Amino acid sequence: MSLEEFAVAGVFGIPAVLFTTWTGYYLWTALRIAASEPVSVGEAAARAREGEGTGEFVGTARPADDGTFDAPFSGERALLSTYRVEQKGGPSDSWLTESAGSIDRPVLVEDEGESDRILVDPAGATISPGNESIRERTGDALPNEVRLRLSHHQADLESELEEIFARNATRSRRYAEGYVAPGDRVHVYGGEFEDSDELEVDATVVGGDGRYRITGGGESTAAWEFIEKAAVTGSMSVVAGGGAIVALSAAL
Repeated sequence: MSLEEFAVAGVFGIPAVLFTTWTGYYLWTALRIAASEPVSVGEAAARAREGEGTGEFVGTARPADDGTFDAPFSGERALLSTYRVEQKGGPSDSWLTESAGSIDRPVLVEDEGESDRILVDPAGATISPGNESIRERTGDALPNEVRLRLSHHQADLESELEEIFARNATRSRRYAEGYVAPGDRVHVYGGEFEDSDELEVDATVVGGDGRYRITGGGESTAAWEFIEKAAVTGSMSVVAGGGAIVALSAAL
């Protein structure tokens, strides 16, 4: 096998290994979430009082002291929101992410009709609302009301969103948004309990060891998200692995 043939095989083989690794990680995470049993807010609060460090629970999201905000693109009343801006580019004219991040506030999670409440601090959490919608526009002619909402979120934006809107876009752009609204069901996983100084709050959840996630919906929604990611990376692994096999076969 010549050096050139070895390099061609490596071009396909290395991505195949990486995609396979990510597929295994996503599947393992999905199984870990599915195997664990989320508890109610009341039971999670009781465990927090007993000194248990981490927990997984589901409940209904309600505004805390910071209240709600208008989601940046849709204007819907939100407690947590994610955003992503994409623009067509590259040799294949595919969608490339220009900016992505989240806008969040502390959220109260409670059981419907019960008195137990947990204050969830989203700092450091991966937020997955589960209801992402995408709008496509040509150029950067966003409506004035969207620009006004974005200006209100200037302190929350985690990347170059304001800079992106200031530039003249010569290609189509997509604006993706997801949000958790008051009354939505949420699944909280991987955070750590702390004693709460807040009145009428039984416990506080803060960032844990990197597994901390807040997902719109229940446990099955959280697990399914990783299964979908595994399907994508698994498909890429098969394509890249097939290319490596073809390259090696041709060289032998």
